[in-house]
Amino acid sequence: MARIVGGVQAVVTLPNFLTFAAQVITVAAAGTPVQLPSVIIPEGASIFVRARVENGNKRIFLADTSLNTGVATSRLTLRAGEGIEMRVQNANAIWIDANNNGAQVELFVEQ
Repeated sequence: MARIVGGVQAVVTLPNFLTFAAQVITVAAAGTPVQLPSVIIPEGASIFVRARVENGNKRIFLADTSLNTGVATSRLTLRAGEGIEMRVQNANAIWIDANNNGAQVELFVEQ
């Protein structure tokens, strides 16, 4: 894979991971932010967070703090089936909330 590093194209070899972790996380009560569980994300790996298709019209709000899940300009909104890949050291750096009770996300982490 080629990446731009300091304005210069460089070849970066990323490791292949042996397995992955998958979990479903539920926002039981809308307006009550939920911190994702502690899952260490190895160097070179990422986490993928997706709003479950079964959410229907429910929206997931994703942010870096509990407070920011309630601030429209500081959060990302995911509709059912939408997701985002992120590079963080631990899944617990991510907070979610929802506009309706029972909305869920799926998270996948290479390990």
